[in-house]
Formats: sequence, structure tokens, C-alpha cells
Amino acid sequence: MDHADHVTLLRKGIPTPGGVWADFGAGRGAFTLALADLLGPTGTIHTVDRDAPALQMNARHMGEQFPEVGIHYEVGDYRQPLLLAPGRSSRSSSRARSAPGNSRC
Repeated sequence: MDHADHVTLLRKGIPTPGGVWADFGAGRGAFTLALADLLGPTGTIHTVDRDAPALQMNARHMGEQFPEVGIHYEVGDYRQPLLLAPGRSSRSSSRARSAPGNSRC
């Protein structure tokens, strides 16, 4: 599967650009990138994964391909409480594209 396939899979579930979405088990970002493509610059994505290095790669790809989309990275397990706080857009943060580490960002 490639990026176009991921976008096609999500397209019917995203009625309009923008909004706030989450990618649980985001990994390296295949579906994060597809969400970003469909949501555009008015969208915000919360990404969650237990694998910090995978989220770092996700952040790198997002910064290269969709730097205008607001994104939050959280290293964690979606089976536990998460900090998916609204209003913490990475677009306006000084940590805008900082790679996730072993803590929440």
C-alpha cells in the first residue's frame, strides 16, 4: 500500500477538511500522513504510539510533507489515560516539530 491507498481508505470517513482527529497506534505515520492530506492546514491530529522512535519518524515525515497541519505527539499506550488536550497545537508551539521522546509532548 502507498500513500494514495491510505488516503482512499480514509476519504469517505472524512466529510470535510479540518477538525480534530486521532491516530491511535500511529507508528511511523502512514495513516497520519493520509489524515493530514485530507484535513489540510485547518486540521489537528493527535498521534499516539508506544514506540517513541516510530513517532520520531512520523514527526519527520509530517514536517517534510505537511508542516502546516497541527499535530500532537504522545508516547503512550491507548489502553491507559492519555493527555489529548485541546488547544495544544504544535503549529503554534515552540516545540512544533520536536521529535517525541519518552515523555508526552
